[in-house]
Amino acid sequence: MKLCRFTVDGRTRLGKIVGGTMVDLTRVAPGCGDPGWRYLRSGGIRALVAFGLAIASISNAGVAAASLVAARLAAPLPPPRTSCDRQCLVSIADRYFAAALARDTTRLPLDPAVRMTENTEALPVDQGLLWRGLSAPLGKFRIDVVDPESGQIAIGTVAKIGGQPYLTAVRLKVRANRIVEIEQLLANNIQPLAMPNLVEPRRPLLEDVPPSERNTRADMVRIANSYFDALTSEDSSRSYFAPDCVRHEMGLRTTGNKAPLNLMLPANVPVEAQQRMRILMNGITVRNCREQIDSGAFADLQKVEPRRPIVVDVEKGLVAAFPMFIQNGDVRPSKLVGYPGLDRLPAPLPFTTQWLEIFKIHGGMIHEIEAPVMLPLYYGAGNGWDLGSGQ
Repeated sequence: MKLCRFTVDGRTRLGKIVGGTMVDLTRVAPGCGDPGWRYLRSGGIRALVAFGLAIASISNAGVAAASLVAARLAAPLPPPRTSCDRQCLVSIADRYFAAALARDTTRLPLDPAVRMTENTEALPVDQGLLWRGLSAPLGKFRIDVVDPESGQIAIGTVAKIGGQPYLTAVRLKVRANRIVEIEQLLANNIQPLAMPNLVEPRRPLLEDVPPSERNTRADMVRIANSYFDALTSEDSSRSYFAPDCVRHEMGLRTTGNKAPLNLMLPANVPVEAQQRMRILMNGITVRNCREQIDSGAFADLQKVEPRRPIVVDVEKGLVAAFPMFIQNGDVRPSKLVGYPGLDRLPAPLPFTTQWLEIFKIHGGMIHEIEAPVMLPLYYGAGNGWDLGSGQ
């Protein structure tokens, strides 16, 4: 097999030619997960934020090479255009899900060098959970973050995979009216209590921001990044939380609840760890965005890197980020405040999670946070796009 180097958006990739198609073989980081089940047994705060869903399936299926060139050449393509506006990007996203449902890549304007990852692993476009498992059109829960300036659209949704609901994130990058990048995350770690919030999105996430309240693109990226600065410092003053800030994670409202959420806890952890998780859940879910951070509840989060606030929708005031939350097993010396019986977080086992985080920003403040997808990964796993990610 002859290996070739090729470049996509300034990134050097390693691949082979199969039937006239370049198949990307780049592995961004070694040890991106072995077949089998991951069990998080720590009861640390990120296990809390995952709300006790300590079991996640991470599959490293082998990448099957397939030639799609003839079919793509035969497919009718729109005439080339210098840019893809909002309507164009939404239309391509619609076509993408329709093509996946039909198992037909010829319906898409794929660039010959298109690169796709699913759950951080590089795959041919017609492979993986979404392409082999999508069993129904998308429902009403769909949040589009549309960024004509960068030629990208990010979608947070719930997809039926094999008839079962999966939290789903898809990012498409378009150049000259052809899809050049596809990034998708799928996870079925849904708490039953979350399902009512996954019927349709919160209205503010769908509304335009009045021009007088809009922020510049650069300011929106800076404000989104400030959230991660606050998380990793136990200092909410480093971010820009509006008084009405509300966060949802995987469909669950995780801030400002009138009463603690009665969530399912993992059965594969000791009773003592379950009790500790219950105390943490009871305390964190009733606090607001600022209070949670200042309470020391994220002291076991080593870093959020890379953060990737890369899809910016100025019109809607939305920023879609694809951050990696990395916990190496250390805990900063911050004390827990307001968690009876717990003074400090226990040290977690090292692990990493990949997220889609969507921020609603206007008037210089974060008003809504929607994190529809959290994918547990092995510690040290990369994101499939950035060299050295996860380290």
